[in-house]
Amino acid sequence: MVGLAAWQVCIDTNKDGKYDTGDIRATTDINGDWSFTGLTAGTCVVRIVQVAKTAATTAGGAVQPITVTGKLFGEERIA
Repeated sequence: MVGLAAWQVCIDTNKDGKYDTGDIRATTDINGDWSFTGLTAGTCVVRIVQVAKTAATTAGGAVQPITVTGKLFGEERIA
């Protein structure tokens, strides 16, 4: 499957089923990849901002729940 570039992906913070001003969003890169930074641990709803004349092809449609675990990595400087 080929990823789609320049699509908007958002975290639906109030879970109203649409992109609202204030929702955290990202834009897909040329490979269709996207990421968010600064999220706190918990479950959130990620959705695409649907484009006219398109249809979702994944289970769950344009909505995917994800869980942010909040695990930290330990690092130290070695002399």
